Amino acid sequence: MELQRQDFDEQQRSPSAPASGVEQFHLVGLNGTRVVVATGEIDMASAPGLWEALSEAIAAGQGDVIVDLSGVTFIDSQGLSVLVRACKALSPEGRGLCLRSPRSQVRQALEVSGVTSVLTLDD
Repeated sequence: MELQRQDFDEQQRSPSAPASGVEQFHLVGLNGTRVVVATGEIDMASAPGLWEALSEAIAAGQGDVIVDLSGVTFIDSQGLSVLVRACKALSPEGRGLCLRSPRSQVRQALEVSGVTSVLTLDD
C-alpha cells in the first residue's frame, strides 16, 4: 500500500523557543504511522523536546511510531531513556517504536546500552 502524503504537516517552533534539535513531522499513511525526525544531539537539554514530539506522535496515531535518527550525531542516557519510555507507552496498545537509520556513533550507544534488545532498529 502506498503512503499518502497529503496529510504531511510540519510542527513549527516559535522563534523565541530554544532549539531542541528535535523536529516533528507527521507523515500519515493508510496505517496511521507517525514519523518523528530528530536532528543534532539528543542529550539532557534536548531530550524533553524529543519526548514532547514522541508523545504527540503516540497520541495522534494508531500504528507504530518511527524515529528517524539519520540526522542525530549524538545521544546520551537521557535520550535513550526517552526512547524506552516511548516504547513502553506504545506497548500496551500493541504498537511499536522503530528506530530508523542511526549513524554509527548513535548505533553504538544503542547497542552498548542494551536498548536494541527492546527496540527495533531499521537500517
